[in-house]
Amino acid sequence: MNYADTSIANVRVGLRFGGRTREVTLKIIGMHCATCSLTVQKALLSVPGVLTANVSLASDEAKVVVDEARIDYKALLRAVQRAGYDVYREEVKVYLRSLNPDDESAITKALSRIGVFNVGFDLTNHSVIIEYNPLDITSDELTTMLRRSGFTVINVSKASEVDLDVDKRTVESDLRDILLRLVVAVPLTTAIFIMMILTMTSLIPIPLYNLLSFILATPVQFYSGWRFIKGAVRAFHNATANMDTLVALGTLSAYVFSILVLINLLPDDKVNIINELRGKYGLIAMVGDGINDAAALNAADVGIAMGSGSDITKEAGDVVLLRNRLDQLIDLITLSRRVLNNIKFNLIYAFLYNVILIPIAAGVVPGITVRPEWAGLAMALSSITVTLNALRLRYSHV
Repeated sequence: MNYADTSIANVRVGLRFGGRTREVTLKIIGMHCATCSLTVQKALLSVPGVLTANVSLASDEAKVVVDEARIDYKALLRAVQRAGYDVYREEVKVYLRSLNPDDESAITKALSRIGVFNVGFDLTNHSVIIEYNPLDITSDELTTMLRRSGFTVINVSKASEVDLDVDKRTVESDLRDILLRLVVAVPLTTAIFIMMILTMTSLIPIPLYNLLSFILATPVQFYSGWRFIKGAVRAFHNATANMDTLVALGTLSAYVFSILVLINLLPDDKVNIINELRGKYGLIAMVGDGINDAAALNAADVGIAMGSGSDITKEAGDVVLLRNRLDQLIDLITLSRRVLNNIKFNLIYAFLYNVILIPIAAGVVPGITVRPEWAGLAMALSSITVTLNALRLRYSHV
């Protein structure tokens, strides 16, 4: 070991805290990614009395070391909830022999312990409702605290002892929520795909497809996808981004823009506009990528489909822009002009060539005769020249 290693080995780091410290465990609900765990950790570290906090996404747990003299246990719950998440907790109802309004402060003080989130009272039934963290304290410990404070406990209403596995109950609750939303999403999404196929085969009118798709997609977006929307709002509130943000942004963008493809113009409306513009300005070109653009592409003098569009749209278009960029329209116009100029040149060249050489080959020009084999070669050269001129477009850089 060299000198540097010896120096590092002799370094001692010490941290001293006032009062007693204790590690508490919180089961966090609603975390889906590493950003979520960091957000919860940051929220917990902001609570006075918290010394360290380590949040695990794998176990959905937060291990928090607190100073018992300074910590307000309820503040841990509030911090997590402000961050947009929640803490798993259970409730027990303890029935006392007697309960008066004057007893509330004494009971609240007796239950002001690590593990207790909230204490409520039901004076009519002489009962105390305690909301607690089963990972830090048990219902038996709570009733013992009340007995030590001089209260007589006559009955306790709590969760079944058979089902006190916090991890299991949390996972089962989350799984039930996912399955319920999935049961709604799967049949509605399947119905949309079936209608899309029927629309492509012209069995369902496009306006009807648009309306039914809107009706079926809305519950999928806002009920089945609510988990992601809620998570995205929570991330935005905490000035961060996560997978919920990505999913919500993508699906909401598609949903909103689809509603705008629906409320602005229907296919028949687009066809009417094409015809109206043709009457005013002459030849009309139309660019589109959606199913509801197919009719307008057919009606236009030149239908231009985007390469990312539906198969129906590309079939209806005269031209397909493979790279899906609108600036390719400039290239298309440039190439079209070159093709048209090439065609004009070939027509004029072939016409003049034949007007001049056919009379000579036929021998009607006095004093000029051409042998038959040379006349045949001249005709072949005409075709070769026109073909080569057309092939020149392949090397045109557009």
